[in-house]
Amino acid sequence: MTISDDSGGDRLSKDARTVGEEVEAFPVTRRTRWPIGLHSVEEKRKKDEERKGGEEEEGEEKWRQQGERLEELLEQHRQQELLELQRQQQQWSQQLEELLEQPPRGPPQPVLPSP
Repeated sequence: MTISDDSGGDRLSKDARTVGEEVEAFPVTRRTRWPIGLHSVEEKRKKDEERKGGEEEEGEEKWRQQGERLEELLEQHRQQELLELQRQQQQWSQQLEELLEQPPRGPPQPVLPSP
């Protein structure tokens, strides 16, 4: 038995095959359309990924801003500590000067050994 392309005539067309002959089938290379449900699922997944990416960028921006704010607060704290230490040093210097300016109260008394 012979399969032909119905071109008529007695001769076989070049693509005609006999029944027992193996035929090599090529995979379909044309893209088929996705069913509507799958298409919407894919769109939702893409939108979710885009939104998640945007949220991550927003999150990174918040962390950066918080880091900058923390650095500002630390610098303020260092400045306050420095001012406090300077005040204490000034007070001690004044107390020392006052002690040095006082007149002597007399000769130092020797400490007697106890009997």
